[in-house]
Amino acid sequence: MTQTLLQPDEYIDPDDGLIHCRNCRKPRQRLAIIFGHELRLQIPCDCQLKELKEDQKKRDAAEWERFIHHLKNDGLGWKTLWDCRFDNMQDQNSELAYKLKHYIQFLKEPAPCGLLFWGPPGRGKTFAAACIVNDVIESGYPAVMVSFSQLLEELTAMSFHDRKERLDSIFSKSLVCLDDFDLRFLNKLHVPLAIEVMNRVDHCNKPVLITTCYTLKELKDPKNELEGKLFPMVLNRVAILIDGDDLGKQVRKDHVKQLQTTL
Repeated sequence: MTQTLLQPDEYIDPDDGLIHCRNCRKPRQRLAIIFGHELRLQIPCDCQLKELKEDQKKRDAAEWERFIHHLKNDGLGWKTLWDCRFDNMQDQNSELAYKLKHYIQFLKEPAPCGLLFWGPPGRGKTFAAACIVNDVIESGYPAVMVSFSQLLEELTAMSFHDRKERLDSIFSKSLVCLDDFDLRFLNKLHVPLAIEVMNRVDHCNKPVLITTCYTLKELKDPKNELEGKLFPMVLNRVAILIDGDDLGKQVRKDHVKQLQTTL
């Protein structure tokens, strides 16, 4: 007769002759008749089932973390933006902070609501927009934040096919953030690309965030043909306007400075 090797936490119950767990007292074997032969099959006890569930939970958490990391790599070009979070806001209980934190609800609405951050540089517009993008990504939605000027530079060097693929990739995301919208420093090569990008924004059926150093008065009063064509596209795509002066009171200055020196 083959001697059964027991683990330190196991014992053989004399009532059924099966291996049991010393901790939960549940069997780790069951009897089965296969082709007329009695076999003892291994089964997990309650302790082992709990361990298996905990291991699966850890694997799921690790897989989720890898997924979010992939979304951030794909959607946030600068690693510094990864640390832009709502808990770095000065007054987290303000009406503005509440509005920004709960912006993700607009992802689920049939008519997506755009958001415009406007006003002077250094008020935290990019920081606040990145907080929303991070929040959306960490909820499992693909989102992207791109610098308007850098995107135009990137598109300039691309073929028509590559440019279309790049814009398709951007505007397929659940949320698009166009950072630092500014037409004042465009060269002749950038102008048609700026129109192409803003046409995408205008026809996008996803929520769009736009940050700009233009004032609201400037956006409503275009001074030339290009501004007259593109400024209405900006205003038509947004329903919530955030004044940079109001925002500056909410965002911690040290984080804004760190972001500015990095970008």
